[in-house]
Amino acid sequence: MTDPDRVAWLQAQTVLGNLSAPVLAAISEAIEIQEIPADQPLVLEDTPPESLYILKQGRLESDRTSSTGASQPARSLLPGSVLHLQELLVDQPTQQTVTAVADSQLWVVPAGQFQQLIEQYPEISQTFSRQLAQELAEVSSQLAYEQERQAALRAYLVPKAKRGVVGKSRYAVRLRQQIKTASEDRQSVLVFGE
Repeated sequence: MTDPDRVAWLQAQTVLGNLSAPVLAAISEAIEIQEIPADQPLVLEDTPPESLYILKQGRLESDRTSSTGASQPARSLLPGSVLHLQELLVDQPTQQTVTAVADSQLWVVPAGQFQQLIEQYPEISQTFSRQLAQELAEVSSQLAYEQERQAALRAYLVPKAKRGVVGKSRYAVRLRQQIKTASEDRQSVLVFGE
């Protein structure tokens, strides 16, 4: 695939499409092709990201297995998925284990080269910082809505039903005593009424 074709594919199929053509051209020049057979782990969680991975063909699955992090269900990754963009931008370890579900072809930009691209093209960090800030604002808005909703619905919660005879009246006390007396001889008893 020639560089213009790669640039067009990156622009149309990935989140990198938000970047300008010169930046995409620089990324496409740094791409190396890597083939991964099915059932082979690609990335282990809580390790430094070795590369920026772009899934070109095949299927991957990401999963968090560590008990220290927030539990997340396994996610299927399809062509166009970009792995470790956030981790490389904010210099943090990988958050999930990634395994090839089917034979897959990846476009790989080694971490060192990608860091050089970030330094050379500040547009990369600016674009994705804005995107992360927007996502954070959306999540905060959803959280605020859910908190307001819970506060409004709290008054309508039905308390857990109490078991047994409820009440402190003399009738309830007498009924409880009669049930206790009846239970001593292990015979069947029918209790009815309000």
